[in-house]
Amino acid sequence: LSTVDALAIDRFGQSFADLSGDRRHQIATVLEETSPDLFESLRNYVYEAYYLQPRVWEQLGYEPYPTGGGGPSMEPFDPAMLDRVRSMGPLFREV
Repeated sequence: LSTVDALAIDRFGQSFADLSGDRRHQIATVLEETSPDLFESLRNYVYEAYYLQPRVWEQLGYEPYPTGGGGPSMEPFDPAMLDRVRSMGPLFREV
């Protein structure tokens, strides 16, 4: 984050947090081009932090279940779902 802030100050005279969205995008692009490993790490941390937020889970319709506990129950298998495929006959050639 200090590298990102230093880039922002160097290019725009402001910290990254104070930049407009367009300028933040420019800094991210520069970081990706000049320090791809650092960019990848930072991107992964941002994704992880975002998707660990319960507010985001609600928006995505995600329901967390504890490890080793009960999870969502599956609907019973309906063999009729295979009728169309079975009616097609073999889709392979006997050798």
